[in-house]
Amino acid sequence: RTTCATAACHGTDLSGGHGSGETGPSCSTFDEQGCHADGPPAPRAHRDGTGEMVYADPAFHGADAIGRRTDDGSLDPQSSQFYCRNCHGTPTNDFGGGFVTASTYPGRRVCITCHPEAGAHPADWIPGGGAIRHVSAPEAAWVVGCGLCHEVPGTRGASPLVGAPSCFADSLDGNSCHGADGPEGALHPLDAAWLVSSAEPGTSHVAASLQEATGCVACHVELQIPPVCGECHTVGDPLSAANRPCVSCHAEPPSDPGTVAATRPDRQGAHGGHAGLTAETADCSSCHGGAGAGTPSHWDTSPPATVAILAPTYQGKRGTAGYTFDAAAGTGTCANVSCHGGQATPGWLGEVLDVDQDCDQCHELGTGTGVPEANSYYSGAHARHTVDFGASCTECHDAGYLAVGGHFADLTTAEFEGIPGETMGEDLGYTTSDQTCTTSVSGCHSGQLRSWSGAAHPVNAAWLLPSGTAATSHVLDSIRESSFCIDCHTLTGGGVDPACGACHNASDAIQFAVGQCDSCHNSPPNGGASVGNLRPNRAGAHDGHAGLTVDTENCSACHQGAGTDTIQHYDPVAPATVAILTATYQGERGAAAYNSGTGACANISCHGGQTTPPWLDDSSTIEADCVECHELGPSPESPEANSYYSGRHGTHIGYAAGTVPSPCAACHDAGYLEVSGHFSDLDTPRFEGDPAATMRDELDYDATTQSCSVTLSGCHTGVRPWEVPHPVDVAWLLPSASADTSHVLAGLADATECLDCHETLAIPPLCTDCHTAGDPLATAGTCVSCHTVPPALASTAAGDYPQREGAHAEHDLLAGVVIGSDEALEPVRNLRGATGMCLGPHDVYLLLR
Repeated sequence: RTTCATAACHGTDLSGGHGSGETGPSCSTFDEQGCHADGPPAPRAHRDGTGEMVYADPAFHGADAIGRRTDDGSLDPQSSQFYCRNCHGTPTNDFGGGFVTASTYPGRRVCITCHPEAGAHPADWIPGGGAIRHVSAPEAAWVVGCGLCHEVPGTRGASPLVGAPSCFADSLDGNSCHGADGPEGALHPLDAAWLVSSAEPGTSHVAASLQEATGCVACHVELQIPPVCGECHTVGDPLSAANRPCVSCHAEPPSDPGTVAATRPDRQGAHGGHAGLTAETADCSSCHGGAGAGTPSHWDTSPPATVAILAPTYQGKRGTAGYTFDAAAGTGTCANVSCHGGQATPGWLGEVLDVDQDCDQCHELGTGTGVPEANSYYSGAHARHTVDFGASCTECHDAGYLAVGGHFADLTTAEFEGIPGETMGEDLGYTTSDQTCTTSVSGCHSGQLRSWSGAAHPVNAAWLLPSGTAATSHVLDSIRESSFCIDCHTLTGGGVDPACGACHNASDAIQFAVGQCDSCHNSPPNGGASVGNLRPNRAGAHDGHAGLTVDTENCSACHQGAGTDTIQHYDPVAPATVAILTATYQGERGAAAYNSGTGACANISCHGGQTTPPWLDDSSTIEADCVECHELGPSPESPEANSYYSGRHGTHIGYAAGTVPSPCAACHDAGYLEVSGHFSDLDTPRFEGDPAATMRDELDYDATTQSCSVTLSGCHTGVRPWEVPHPVDVAWLLPSASADTSHVLAGLADATECLDCHETLAIPPLCTDCHTAGDPLATAGTCVSCHTVPPALASTAAGDYPQREGAHAEHDLLAGVVIGSDEALEPVRNLRGATGMCLGPHDVYLLLR
């Protein structure tokens, strides 16, 4: 030990002292005193429990070399490099030789024997990891042990050992050090996690400073390396046990007396008023979710603080709970927080909420339990008192009872806390059992008994319905005893709204009876007595629709979901609820719908999918206006199920248009519509009845043969089949095939029917539309009913097509020859017809040969 190694005692190398006076013996001699003949023994800590030398193992001597703390956190004097130096490093501090060297004591080693690259340190001491990294040394050991050789925090100047790097060097062997001003390559991590209070001293500044704050203070206080401790710990010394863990920055909760000018993060604001939330105030998670002491957000020094309302515990019903910060004002407000009834809160720092008076800043009138917010009031006569009379909450509720009634307890639940009836003022004489009060408050019902439940009956929409019991249905209740209704509401007004006559507008003499629809309208509405042509009894087209298969008392064909036992049935606001029974009455081309602006329906199957006349001004007649519901189609049920398409409809409609009120009425007798079931089964997709049953008698129509023998003026005389007697495709025009497929051969066989239709009745096309040159029947089998061969009309420029002469004569060697008169010319005719090309003289010569 250094205390033994003096020249006057045992000698600087422990081999004997020399100097004035009695000299000390060598530590290596052996005598009765029991000295160290084999050299100084290793310290007791250098051996294991069996006395064996195992200290060379880094797991043993490494921890001592780094330094250990005692129970009170100070440095253990039997550890650190200062302790090692006593034997292995004096006097040069380079740990390359001391009292115990290989040359002095065989078998003993100096540090550089094992650590030639780094002297007293492991080779990876600087960048390493875990226990062997240089920052793992306790801060107290920096000055005691590291300071033997290095310039360390707390001391500035040259390193004690020449060549030993300073802790403030910029780099060493390619590794970044702490730089001249410290932060570059700091002695600890610099990420956000370093701020968090959890984890180990090597990764948490909180744990590290609690273990040993010497290094923290040396850099961030004495050397003023930013950030200085006071930048965050604005309230008190974080190392003081009294200030741990939170009050070095803020109280729990923040409670600086000022609400605006106080230092963040200890501004009181409204913290005091929220300290009673069920979430533990030290956790603060009710409003600062995810920003607890174990998160980087907790240590964020930039305003505003991290606010994340604990959802869904404190979230209102109408949106996401949140906090909005106004940078200009330096404060903010919350919205959609359940504790405040979903309403915007006062400013956090500057505004004040008087919970004894400002009830409506958290509570609003609702329509039912928990609507629109869990703390909405709605029951009894609240609306009448607060809206109609403008009464404040405190005129009936005594704010002194709020705490007694648990008004602010259990804010984490959706239910309204406490019993509101327990907060009623004593002068109301209120009893919770029967919800009545006898008031002596000025301006109230003085001395009168009043039931808080308000109306003598429910006031919800279901009260209008006829179903239920007398206690739940105004219909049944009024039948039981109508005098109570009239006492409050009266028949025509002047009492409690609504007056009976507001809905029952047919007569002042209302008959209180089940099914008395005619107090509002007749069934169906018809504009007649006793209601008159007023809504909801306007006739419109109701009568014309009364024959629908759906029961007219139900009216669901057009007023689906609006029957007598639905709320919509009693809706007094125009227009009436119209909802077409779409599964039954929807057309093929879109959704059935009613246009309340025009009063017309569209895409209704009964009307052939066409837009109907206006409901209230329908001037159409089913006998004459067939085409308002039916239209000509190309095939069965196209475009609509009631479209007509068969036989000669197209021909007759075009021919008869303009000659009769309705083209359909020329053949169909409207008097037979009902007989044939024309308006029956409108809720089916097929065409109802048999259209043939509506044919006029004078047509002599035979449904079996589908033919008629007409005697109508302007029609055919004689039997005529309903179906067209020949094809109508292009092939019908050709002269080939048979009389059934060729109009040419059919006309040659018997032209009577051709003439009856296309000449007598002028059904287009007329024969002369094509046969412009002559009578096709007089020149059978020739072309000259249209043109000569070749065409040779006198005028070469203006002649009628296809008889214009043009240059035909000059280009055709067959001019003047009637085609078909010479069999020798057949190849020419056939070739020309096949190719459509003219033949040259040489070609004709060869063919004629």
